[in-house]
Amino acid sequence: MQKKVGLLAVNYVVGELAVDVESISNKQAVLKEFDMPDIKGLWEWGHYRKTEKSHVGLAVEAAARTLERSGMRAADIDGLVFCCGDALNYYAQNRILGDLSVRLELSYTFTTWVGGAGCASLFSAILIAESLVNSNTCRNVLVVTVDKIQDDVGRFQRFGVLSDGACSFIVSHSPLSEFTLESVRVRTSAVSLGNGGSDFSEKCQLIYSVFDEMRQATGVDFDNIGGYFGSNVFIPVQELELSVMPIDGMLAYQQNTARYGHCYASDPIINLVDFYADAANSGIRSTMMASSAHGHFGLILLDRKIG
Repeated sequence: MQKKVGLLAVNYVVGELAVDVESISNKQAVLKEFDMPDIKGLWEWGHYRKTEKSHVGLAVEAAARTLERSGMRAADIDGLVFCCGDALNYYAQNRILGDLSVRLELSYTFTTWVGGAGCASLFSAILIAESLVNSNTCRNVLVVTVDKIQDDVGRFQRFGVLSDGACSFIVSHSPLSEFTLESVRVRTSAVSLGNGGSDFSEKCQLIYSVFDEMRQATGVDFDNIGGYFGSNVFIPVQELELSVMPIDGMLAYQQNTARYGHCYASDPIINLVDFYADAANSGIRSTMMASSAHGHFGLILLDRKIG
C-alpha cells in the first residue's frame, strides 16, 4: 500500500500594513451598485492587509519560513509549484520563478506556475504536487502561493475585501509531515466558465459533484469533520455557499474575515494554521479545506498528526 502524502511546515504571511476598510475609495460605490447595506457586523469587514514588498518578496518570506521549520535544505527541494492569479505573461512569470528560486537557493527542480483556477488554484497545485511525489518524479515539492493587489481602488468587491498574502508548505512522504492528505478533489464546470460563474444552480451542482466524488473515494462522514476552512470572503457569501453544501452542522472558521480580508488562494491555509494555533483545537484530527472560484470548486480532506 502506497504511503500517503503529507504537508510539512505549513505557514503563511500577510501584508505588513493593516489598513481600515473605510479608507478604500470605491467602497461606497460598490455598496450602492449592489445594494449592500453599510453594516460592518453583517458583512464582517474590518481591515485589509497591504504589503510594500514585491510578489517575490512576499513569497520568499513565506517559503523561507517553511524551509527553516521543515529542517530541509534548499538542496532537498526538487519540485516547485507556484500559484498566483495575476495576469502575467510567460516572461513575467519566469522572472518571478527565477527570482524566487535564486533567493531560496533552489537548484534544478521541476517548476510550474498555476493560476487559471482563481482562488482554487492552490488546490490544483496541491493535486499536482501530490501526483509528483506519488509518481516518484519528485521527493519534496515546495508549494507557494502569493497574491498582491496592485491598485487599492480594486480592493473592495461585491464578495470581499482583497488583501495581500502568501502561504507555503512542502508536499512529501516525510514522516515529519503535520497533515496527511486523505483526499484532494478539484473540478471545473465548463458551463460556469462560459457564463462567468453567474449560474447559481450550476455552481450548486458542481459543489455536490465534488462532495459526492470525495465521499465515494474515501467513505468519509462529513458530519464528523472537526474543522472547516474556506475563503475569507464576506460572511453572507460564506453562509450562502455553506448552505448549499451537502453537510449538516459544519461550522466554518471565520475569525479571519474581518481581521485579514480575502487573501485569494491562501485563505484556507491561513485559517488552518490559525485554527491549530489555538490550543483548544489541538486534539482535532480530521478537518476539511474548501476553495471556490468562478467555475471551479475543490475540497481537501486532512488528517492531523497528534503526539
